[in-house]
Amino acid sequence: KSQGIELEMIGGENKQEIIRITISDPCALKTVRNIGLGSSREEVLKAYKNEINTDETNPDTFTEPDVIIAGTSFGGIFFKFKNDRVSSIFVGAGAE
Repeated sequence: KSQGIELEMIGGENKQEIIRITISDPCALKTVRNIGLGSSREEVLKAYKNEINTDETNPDTFTEPDVIIAGTSFGGIFFKFKNDRVSSIFVGAGAE
């Protein structure tokens, strides 16, 4: 957590599986498309243009207007913004 990475895991003693990852400050890791904390909204839109879920990213229909979802709320990458810069990245299912 002190590195800006949180993992949510499920499973038992012998086997665990990561189901969600949250990246926040001070983490310097980036996605395979070179998006990380501090990346601009335009960089995210360009890097993930084919995967952006316009139904769930539309500020008129989605409850968090400062979020862009690549994939779906049931499994994807959620880019949260503050002042048009990525402030956190969530990977996994945001809904069940």
